[in-house]
Amino acid sequence: MKLHCVLRLLICSLIITLASPLALRSNVYPQRVETPVAIVGATLIDGSGGPSLKNSVVIIQGDSIIKVGKQGSIKIPGDARTIDGRGLVISPGFIDSHNHSDRGFKTDPTAATQVSQGITTVAIGQDGGSAFPVGEFLENLDRNSVALNVLTFVGHATVRSRIMHDDTNRLATPGEIEKMSALVNQAMKEGAFGLSTGLEYETGKPASTEEVVMLARVAARYGGMYISHIRDEADLTFAALAEAIRIGKEAHLPVQISHIKLGSVAVWGKAADAV
Repeated sequence: MKLHCVLRLLICSLIITLASPLALRSNVYPQRVETPVAIVGATLIDGSGGPSLKNSVVIIQGDSIIKVGKQGSIKIPGDARTIDGRGLVISPGFIDSHNHSDRGFKTDPTAATQVSQGITTVAIGQDGGSAFPVGEFLENLDRNSVALNVLTFVGHATVRSRIMHDDTNRLATPGEIEKMSALVNQAMKEGAFGLSTGLEYETGKPASTEEVVMLARVAARYGGMYISHIRDEADLTFAALAEAIRIGKEAHLPVQISHIKLGSVAVWGKAADAV
């Protein structure tokens, strides 16, 4: 990984970690602090896969990491606020790729339970359910900031319900799929990260694979991905995994399985095959 990529990754972890005490007091995102901050003596793991750097120095000014290196090789500004990092680890922030914390954004915008675990980015809109319109949701987040980076998927069950209303316990017609595709298109234009499904849940379960492929193709046009709580996590787990892979192949987009479970005796002991 190139150095500038590493520095960008580190910003997510360090800036939010340093901001958290202020956010906890004020419930708003803190103002930029221009006084330099130097974290000294920590072990630096930069996310590149390379060896860790012991006795590191990381210097932050405003919202940027300006210097990274081994202690003694980096000059610390005289006016810097120094944080003793001995015995601690600095790393890029963790990305929680399947998250439901949006339920608490209004009541706890500091996201203390997430930030305290080192999570700095969350992916919401999971299992086929999402906010809609996506653009409106993201604009509201801009107005009412939380202490996390947030990305959202557009939910299959959400758009299915919008078009089919309470009559979702059946296959969708070609016309309904076309209307759902238009909603996915709208969501992707407005900033959705991809399409999510919950094919084991009541609204998504009646959908055909072909329906999901059609919607996933829309997400693919925008460089999106497909994330799924698959159709079965027991006896038919392997068929459900195959369906998710088929959707990715036919729609030409990456696939993530939200949960790989082997929940019945018939598939116990087959974890290696599933992976």
